[in-house]
Amino acid sequence: MNPRRPRGSHRSYDPLSHLVFLRSQGEYVWDEQGRKYLDLICGYSACNLGHAHPRLTAAVCEQISELTWAHGGQSQLRSRLEETLGSLWDQNTPPGRKPHRYSKVWLTVSGARAIEIAWKLAYAKRPGSTIGFDLAYHGRSLASALLSDTERSEAFGPHGSIENHATIPFPRHLHGLCAPILMPDACNDASSNPQEAHAEKSPLCAECQRALEQASQTFEKLKSRASILFVEPAIGARGYYFAPAAFMQRLVALARSYDLAIVSDEIQMGLRRTGPMFLCKGQAWEPDLLVLGKSLGGGILPIPWPADWRSKHSKFSKRQISDPILNARGIFFVVCLAPICPNRL
Repeated sequence: MNPRRPRGSHRSYDPLSHLVFLRSQGEYVWDEQGRKYLDLICGYSACNLGHAHPRLTAAVCEQISELTWAHGGQSQLRSRLEETLGSLWDQNTPPGRKPHRYSKVWLTVSGARAIEIAWKLAYAKRPGSTIGFDLAYHGRSLASALLSDTERSEAFGPHGSIENHATIPFPRHLHGLCAPILMPDACNDASSNPQEAHAEKSPLCAECQRALEQASQTFEKLKSRASILFVEPAIGARGYYFAPAAFMQRLVALARSYDLAIVSDEIQMGLRRTGPMFLCKGQAWEPDLLVLGKSLGGGILPIPWPADWRSKHSKFSKRQISDPILNARGIFFVVCLAPICPNRL
């Protein structure tokens, strides 16, 4: 390990941490000895289109030669990206549902920051404590680590997590799923009706039932102070675990009965990683705030985004959230161009 690199940044648990890669292209990477590897990790979903996709690298090089900085962060590319991302959700409204006309999009530069923005938005509407899955991973920043599996990540050492965050179990299904992850024709995005899907009572295993019962007990116990539920419809950073669509539908309906704002973290599992553009829609339920990232930047630069299509989270003062773009201005135009291309590939 480089002696100038802090120990905390070294992924000693990763069997590939000793390798030094010099080049990547498509699905392959090459180390300093020239050995070729098939990359089955792909940056944990950051490189879903492969490494150095020619259309992405060409677009980035073109933008770098034109403009890399603009005071205030305003540009035609920014507007195009916001419109593209917002339209992705608006255009996938299920039949029978009123379309979302003006989904709001916040752009930022890390998944942890996007989670923090979503948290801030939900908290601004209704202050309160948070609830999340016991296997959750929402980031390693000080704030996002509070929402994560801190015992496993050792985010806070012996002090553990904060008292204002409670956890509910995510079903492991170690012997196989009890019900489908997606609704029928979920990859067509707009084919399922959430209300009809919820009415269809798919059978769930005893583990799912126990998880729902424990969630109900937690919601009831914290009903006077909890206001936000963070969910990951599929877990990717603690091993791969998937929840059946019927489980998520019932959990969301239960949370709504307690007036909890629902934040869905699809940074790793969204954008067709599991088939549909949005996993929540593929499971026929909708959150209040959706957080995406990773592959949105094409594996070149990070550009996560929290999306809000419920106007109740859009009415806050400028002082409450005025900084999501400030940290991004230095690379804003480069970042903006890269995500527009993957969306069209």
